Amino acid sequence: MEAHIAFLRQQLDEYYRPFDDFRKGRNKKTRDAGARTSDNIRLVVQNYINRHEELHQEFIRFFPGFAYDEAFSWQYFHRDMPRFVDHLRNLE
Repeated sequence: MEAHIAFLRQQLDEYYRPFDDFRKGRNKKTRDAGARTSDNIRLVVQNYINRHEELHQEFIRFFPGFAYDEAFSWQYFHRDMPRFVDHLRNLE
């Protein structure tokens, strides 16, 4: 589980800068680049979670129902994923 936590933490650290550019970029080019990069990171995290069964099952338990899809959306990813990583740390 430690490897999963380290990977997710690294992806979250890489996510915040492009997400901030997407939200507050000075021009359209910066905002578009931030949107593409943050979308790619969200897809990488989603694929990683779906590929690892034990992580996927814990994710489903942590985000029941439709919250599963919302956790990967740009509106909630920056808020919900750190909570999930903290939850994984508390399991150990």
